[in-house]
Amino acid sequence: MRFKHRQELQINPMHDDPVISECQTLCNVIIAEVKSGQCALKGPWTKRSYENMQRILRAIGCFDGKVIKKSADAIYEKGQYEDDYVTCRIFAFGDRHGALSIPGVSQVLFNHVLKFIYSRLLEYSRQKTYVSNWPKYGHILKQLVGAYRDFSQFRQETRRLFSLSFELQADGG
Repeated sequence: MRFKHRQELQINPMHDDPVISECQTLCNVIIAEVKSGQCALKGPWTKRSYENMQRILRAIGCFDGKVIKKSADAIYEKGQYEDDYVTCRIFAFGDRHGALSIPGVSQVLFNHVLKFIYSRLLEYSRQKTYVSNWPKYGHILKQLVGAYRDFSQFRQETRRLFSLSFELQADGG
């Protein structure tokens, strides 16, 4: 979840990835499905009878209870719902594009994510010096950026460490 006026650093602010952050409302809520291979959506996000979308929206608390069914229906149908204040969308992350059962769900490939991480950690290395609160994998990514000043080497080593295939997609980098 991100708010529209979020700003990290006053001088040379860090911008979030526009693929994810592009949102016209005050609050941007992303529900992410991550697969190691092809982008896909599991049954909980596609089968209305499970009512998982209603449960997750109530748990997040971003919509008034009166519009939970309406917002869940819209997300089941087109992958997103927005009102005057909140935009809630499903994103599918993976190594390659897949055929998704919900039109409008954005697919973000790992190579795109790796480019963003690499650029962010390289450009803001001074600001990202003190990261003791980061999880283990954040530390690994930071170390890899420091070790490989060439994106292709960083990508290759990161893909190896995270057990991702080495096939590079033309649209993913």
